[in-house]
Amino acid sequence: MNILKRKIKLSLLMSIGFLVTNALNAQSWNTNGNNINTSNWFGSINNVQILTRTNNTNRMKLNGNLSYAIDGYNGNRNGNLLLGWQNTGTLYNPNRGAYSLLHLNGEGTTLQEGGYRSWMKTGITFTGNNDLSYIGLRQVGTGTDITETTIAWSDNQGASHPGPDDMVFRFLASGGGTTAISSNLQSVNDYDGLHVARFTSTGNFGLGNTFGTNPTGTPSNLYVRPASLGHYSLSDLRSVWQQFTNRNTANGSGTGETASDGLRIGIVGNANANANGTAALYNQEARALLFSTSANTNSINLTSGTTLERMRIMSVGTPTHLATGGFGVYNPGNITSNRTRVAISHNPSQPITRPLSLLHLGYNTGLNSFPAGSMECLYLL
Repeated sequence: MNILKRKIKLSLLMSIGFLVTNALNAQSWNTNGNNINTSNWFGSINNVQILTRTNNTNRMKLNGNLSYAIDGYNGNRNGNLLLGWQNTGTLYNPNRGAYSLLHLNGEGTTLQEGGYRSWMKTGITFTGNNDLSYIGLRQVGTGTDITETTIAWSDNQGASHPGPDDMVFRFLASGGGTTAISSNLQSVNDYDGLHVARFTSTGNFGLGNTFGTNPTGTPSNLYVRPASLGHYSLSDLRSVWQQFTNRNTANGSGTGETASDGLRIGIVGNANANANGTAALYNQEARALLFSTSANTNSINLTSGTTLERMRIMSVGTPTHLATGGFGVYNPGNITSNRTRVAISHNPSQPITRPLSLLHLGYNTGLNSFPAGSMECLYLL
């Protein structure tokens, strides 16, 4: 009888142990899968951080409900996710973590907080190389539904952090493992790739392939800094143009949008040093080129002659406001249509829209004469 009692007791203890073990296993995280019969989720029902490790090193941290200060800005960081290196380990402390909803932390001995703002919430924060940047939404003001999509970058500055830090667009092709920066600014295969555009921390903008910085590892004097609010520059004595075109609805309508269409402003590149850098303002359409001061472009009405211009350059064959109404070519002398006509208006409120000579000063003539009591017109053939 005693033997039977002992067997029953042992069997009961084993059953209880089995149930306890299964219960514990069901609450644990197992790389081979978990015996959980409830909904399929990964996490904790407690307000604790979730750490993910490889090689016994923290790689990722998901906050619970947590508040902490960043560069003096207090706020809740609930559910923020940190991914990255552990070498700046304070991010993995129990009372620290990601700056924004997603935070990617790279290399660097200093975890930068300078430049952080409390509106950096729904976005991605990048920290690395002792610097910080952010891409995401910014709530503007204290109300709702006024939001900017923001790209922000910062520099911790100071003597030990000389900068400058810029926002840059570069185009890259296969580099073949190269770690060298080529002095060929048109290369897309070197370590730098092709520079396209650059915004500096002072607000200047550089468009072209000659802009950059010259830190250690860069060929000496390879790059220049943007020197203006809008600075356009290309290497290898190429022409540099800014162009304005429009269209109606179909491609090719309106002015057209090829290199030979619309208005171009720029400088001409040339291997001849005496010719290189010639400035050019070209209307590539058979239309007038107007100049004005103290006027408003919103008031222009070409068909009525209300242009408020002080000066125009056109050809005889350029359509213009007509004395009889309408808009078309005004060539009473029936001369070659490509002859130059320049007008300087005495009164921009009654401008010369139909110049009759190489240089026409004063007012329009034709069916509608110049105003009574005004100066006569002067024609310079």
